Amino acid sequence: MSVDEDDKGYIAIGEAVISHIFNGAEITRDSLLDTLRHTADEAVDERRILRIREAEQLLKGASPSGDESMS
Repeated sequence: MSVDEDDKGYIAIGEAVISHIFNGAEITRDSLLDTLRHTADEAVDERRILRIREAEQLLKGASPSGDESMS
C-alpha cells in the first residue's frame, strides 16, 4: 500500500497541526476543522479534497475533550 492509499486523512490532519504550530495558533479540534475546511475550499485536486474530507470526519468523531487545547 502506498502512503496515499493508507493515510485516511491523517496526513491532512498533520499538515493542519504543523500550520498551527508555525502560526503560533492554539491547536483545538475546532481550529483544525476550520483549517481543513479552508484548505479544502482552496484545493483543486479531487484526491486531496477527499483526503481532507476524511480528515474532517476523523476529527468530528474525536471525543468532545478534543475541543480543549492540544498544545
